[in-house]
Amino acid sequence: MKFGHLVVAFRPRSDSLRFSVSESHWPFIVEGLEPTLELSCSVGPISPRTDPSDFSIEKVWDIWRASDGSEEMIFWRGSREVPSWRLRIDPSFRRGEIEQAPIPRYGPFRADDSPMLQFVVVRALGRMGTLVVHAATAIVDNEALVFVGHSRAGKSTMARIAESLGARIPTDDRTILNLEGDRVFAWGSPWYGSLVRKTPEGAPVRSIYLLQQSAQNRIETLPPGRAIKELFVRLVQPRLSRAELERSLATLEELVGRVSVSVLHFQPTAEAFRLASGAAVPITG
Repeated sequence: MKFGHLVVAFRPRSDSLRFSVSESHWPFIVEGLEPTLELSCSVGPISPRTDPSDFSIEKVWDIWRASDGSEEMIFWRGSREVPSWRLRIDPSFRRGEIEQAPIPRYGPFRADDSPMLQFVVVRALGRMGTLVVHAATAIVDNEALVFVGHSRAGKSTMARIAESLGARIPTDDRTILNLEGDRVFAWGSPWYGSLVRKTPEGAPVRSIYLLQQSAQNRIETLPPGRAIKELFVRLVQPRLSRAELERSLATLEELVGRVSVSVLHFQPTAEAFRLASGAAVPITG
C-alpha cells in the first residue's frame, strides 16, 4: 500500500496466509513499486510482556525500545490483558515483523487494521520528514487547498462544499504533507472523516488554512512562528524521541517558508470556499 511516498509491503510468513483489505483502502494498493517498509506477517497467539514498557497509551498500545533502537510494540484490544498485534521493527523503520492474534470471525490477516496500520504509517512517514495533519484537502486546477482543524472544526463540511463546486477530495480528515524541491505536496489517506471517498491522489499545495467558524468570511494571514505552533498541535504523529520531535519541527519550519498559512474565518457556504480558492480578494488580518 502507498501513502504519499511511503510504500508498505506485507509479506506472508507462510504460503497459507491470506490478506484482507477493506474497500476504503483499495485505492491505496499498488504493485511493482520498491517498498520503503517491509513487514513479515503471521497469525498466531501473542503472549503479553510483563516488564514495564518505555511508552504507553493505556489500553491501546505499549512500546519497548531496545538499546540498538529497535522496538517491540503490542496493541491491545479492549484491555491490557488481550493483545491483538505484536510489531517488531528495526531501528531504521525499514523492516519489521508483525503478528496478528487469531480472531476467527475476521478471517485472514487484516492488513488495514486500525490503529495498527495507521500507527506504523505515521511513524514511518515522520522519519522520512513527512507530516500527517488533521486536515481535509481539496484539489482545484491541480493544486491542493488544505483545510486544517481539530474535530468539528468544519473539515468535512468544507470538503463537501468544495466537492459540490467541482473540487476533488482525496481526504476530509488526515492529510499527508511532504516537501519536494521548493514545493509542498498534499496527499490523501484512508483514515477517518465522514466522506467515504478516499484516494492516494496528491498535488502541490497552493495554500493551507486553519478553519475558524465565524459570522463572516475573511482570511487572516499568519506569521511563521504562529503558523508552526498551530500546525504542530494538529499533527497526528506520535513523537517518541527527541530526534522525531526535532524532525517534525524542522519540517514545519521549512513548510511555512514555502507555502502560505492563514486562518480562514468562514461560514459554511460556497462563498467561503471561493474565497479560499482565490475567487475573491483575501482580507489580511
